Amino acid sequence: MGAYSGGFIRYSRCFHFLGGIHFAIGLIVLAALMVAVGTWVESHTGSHLLAAKWTYAHPLFALLLSLFFVNILFAALRRWPFRRRHFPFLITHLGLLMIIGGTLIKNHLGMQGQLSVWEGS
Repeated sequence: MGAYSGGFIRYSRCFHFLGGIHFAIGLIVLAALMVAVGTWVESHTGSHLLAAKWTYAHPLFALLLSLFFVNILFAALRRWPFRRRHFPFLITHLGLLMIIGGTLIKNHLGMQGQLSVWEGS
């Protein structure tokens, strides 16, 4: 029983850390740094494509978005069992999960480009 309860406490601490505010603040700081680097690259090279390739399309940025997804999901699940007063919190976090999930899916499976359509063609 002792080994099981110790493992449960370890998982519980990990669960609470991944859904906690300290982890969220760390992720926000990392995201701000990555966006700052992307802005700097774009302003010094004049190329949005280069900035996108080396920052926003980089696997580390996808990892950062995935960690945001985990943080928001675990923050919502920490409220279990849900009560009526949790509904605004849960709806907000569900919306954030949908936005981040959609972004990850689009970045992995989507296509981006331009199509010029001329009048009369």
